[in-house]
Amino acid sequence: MSGAATPPSVPPLKDNATARPRLVAGSDSTAVRNPPGNVTPSPRPSSNGAPIRATTSRSGSLSLTTAMAQVERGANRIYGIQRDRPAISKYARGFVLALVAGLPALLGFLLLVGGGAVGEALAATYHWGGDLHTWWSVLRWPVGLLLTWASYTILLAHAPNRRQPTRPWLAAGGLIAIVLWTAVTLLLALYAGRAGAFRSTYGPLTSVFALLLWAYLTAVALLFGVAFCAQIEAVRAGDSAPTMTEEHLCSTGRASREAVAVASGGPPPAAR
Repeated sequence: MSGAATPPSVPPLKDNATARPRLVAGSDSTAVRNPPGNVTPSPRPSSNGAPIRATTSRSGSLSLTTAMAQVERGANRIYGIQRDRPAISKYARGFVLALVAGLPALLGFLLLVGGGAVGEALAATYHWGGDLHTWWSVLRWPVGLLLTWASYTILLAHAPNRRQPTRPWLAAGGLIAIVLWTAVTLLLALYAGRAGAFRSTYGPLTSVFALLLWAYLTAVALLFGVAFCAQIEAVRAGDSAPTMTEEHLCSTGRASREAVAVASGGPPPAAR
């Protein structure tokens, strides 16, 4: 139609930076320039894990010290000693044993169980060649066993509240404990890895229960080594068992009640 009205012309939109974001071409990717007036978010405060690390180290030291004190208690009962050291002396010795014997045992356990992953991480970080990685894979087994054996021997020598025999006898007990510990560790690893019933029973807690069971079997292996040393010493002395009651020792005339009481860690009967 000739009389139809034409639509009004619309002015073109201007690129107003204050009205909307404007795309700016970058070197690698497209960036969006924020319009003025927007509030820039403040950076998050960096998290400090020092308190958590300090709490973890203190709790670990306390747990390891308490474990060494319980090792002394178990060794004393195997040798027939009914009284432990005084509390301060027992836990002070337990702290020293945790440093001298506990840390080498943990390092040996790390080399034996997680040595493969540790070697791969070291090889990737320090760019080890094939020879160094091969040597690490081979040497971690004897070094780990040697550290564990040394820690067990130290425990057998200094944990019981008595004067222990020479080191070769204790080293034999430590060797027995290491052989038994290695056997139970391998059997537990095979059982936890291949038995579906174990994983289906505990679900996500399978690793926790496996670790608790492994700690129990480790204690059994260590105390079996203590019992082996005690039995060897008793056989050398002509006794059939390493533990004897006070009545049996006194009735056979092998020791007086005063000597038995002092050897057990308590005062003589007259002073009680």
